[in-house]
Amino acid sequence: MFDILVLFCANKYFDLCLEVAHTDIIRDRFQLVSLNAEGSEEKESSPFISVANQGLNYLVHSLIELGFNVNVIDKNGKSPLFLATDCDYIETVELLLNKSANPDLCDDRKIYPLHLACLNGSIEMVKLLINSKCWKDIRSYYWHTPLYFASLLGHTEIVAFLLENNSDANICSKNNNNALHAACQFDNVEIVQFLRDHGCDPSVLSVYNESPLFVACFRNSTLSAGLLLEMGCNPNLYTKVGENYIPRPDIKNLNIIDSILNDAYEHVRALLLDNAENYENSCAEIVVDMNKFSFINLKNPLTKPHSSFNMTPLFIASSSGFIKVVKLLLEHNANPNLGNGFNETPLFTSSENGNTEIVKLLLEYQADPNLCNNHNVSPLQAATLNGFSKIVSLLLINKANPNHDDGNNGPPLILATDRSLYEIVELLLKFDADPNINNCNGETCLHLASQNGAVEIVKFLLENHANPNVVDNNLNTPLHTASHFLRFLVFLTSKTSKDIINLGWSKRFISYQVEKARWFRQPWREIVKLLLQYRADPFTVV
Repeated sequence: MFDILVLFCANKYFDLCLEVAHTDIIRDRFQLVSLNAEGSEEKESSPFISVANQGLNYLVHSLIELGFNVNVIDKNGKSPLFLATDCDYIETVELLLNKSANPDLCDDRKIYPLHLACLNGSIEMVKLLINSKCWKDIRSYYWHTPLYFASLLGHTEIVAFLLENNSDANICSKNNNNALHAACQFDNVEIVQFLRDHGCDPSVLSVYNESPLFVACFRNSTLSAGLLLEMGCNPNLYTKVGENYIPRPDIKNLNIIDSILNDAYEHVRALLLDNAENYENSCAEIVVDMNKFSFINLKNPLTKPHSSFNMTPLFIASSSGFIKVVKLLLEHNANPNLGNGFNETPLFTSSENGNTEIVKLLLEYQADPNLCNNHNVSPLQAATLNGFSKIVSLLLINKANPNHDDGNNGPPLILATDRSLYEIVELLLKFDADPNINNCNGETCLHLASQNGAVEIVKFLLENHANPNVVDNNLNTPLHTASHFLRFLVFLTSKTSKDIINLGWSKRFISYQVEKARWFRQPWREIVKLLLQYRADPFTVV
């Protein structure tokens, strides 16, 4: 059947044979004695490409004997040696190299066989290529060297071999990342040590001013960060993304971010080959992504300005909740009050994100709890807003100002009362928060608690000398507010009952609805009683 198929396909029989036949059939039933080597030198027609791609050594040898060019390339610039290296066919590569195949032929993306060997983690292949005198420091289109690839993917033995054979550890990519930047991505600490011992410069900064230390802190590479700090790396350098980077939140970049975060080897390999520039921009992109919507609960823009992307290693570690990295940085003299270009400190971002242990650690190292961001929002406001009572307590114990007002959102006590956060209200009042402080509408905490039906908070405020007769910008007192809600509920209940009676529903159901309405009105009834008990003036006219 196979013979009939091959004969039917006429002059395409050899290509078909290579694609679909079992290797035993090719070896036993075909002799390469009549192929025209000169007529098969076109990029798409040379059988050498298919043979090398499948690692068929006996056919490779036969084609060489027939005079085929071992350095022929396909339409993508891939040579037989390139394809055999990519598939890790050691014997085929050795045969091709012995027959003068050029190890320095690259494909259209400027990827060389040595790049592929390093990506695949094949030390035997790397040794074979290096011993054939290939160029050790060849660069891809994006200027990545084989050493960079091996360092990134954690191929320690390959890195050691390349360095022993005098690969240059200080060659940088187009974004000015060196092999140390790469090794720190996945905490390849042994590789970091090798690179250090072979003179790789730990102070090199990328175009975004990202040091290897920043990358290590960003990726939670604790061991690498510790080693770099011991080498004297500066923990207080800011990155400089600024206006140089414009985020592009498209599907492709989101997939890139997801692949990098999940450390998926195959995805990383594909990205390095096909999308190297976006891979290197990942630090900036994820930082951009991390900063989106952080002000969703505050009366400010939904995204932060570009200046917020400029940050210290301590800030990125604190933002991400990497407590071991934070501790390392603080032990090596990282300034706890340097954060990002938006003046958010590590303490601010930790308070905002609810990282209690990091907040505690930063305060132990004298972080200032009263430093505000460029919108004048304090760490205490951020923690209060999100209901983090333990962090609120820590900040207050360490002298955070309980009455700080940013002029827009209101002081912490206003924020806590508006969200009915009783525990935080109690804490703030215990640390001398002003119970009569007001927001930009002139509303005090008593107004807000009366409006929300928060009986316990109203009681606690009154016990702490909140003024029951204070008026807001509309001249409403807390009693007006509570009475208004009570009157509205009485009216609503009355109207609903009449509608139910008109519909002819049973007396039992009507009785249930009335009781339910009575229960629902209860909080505001209690608040009115409390306010009157604490001498709220019932005759104040709006």
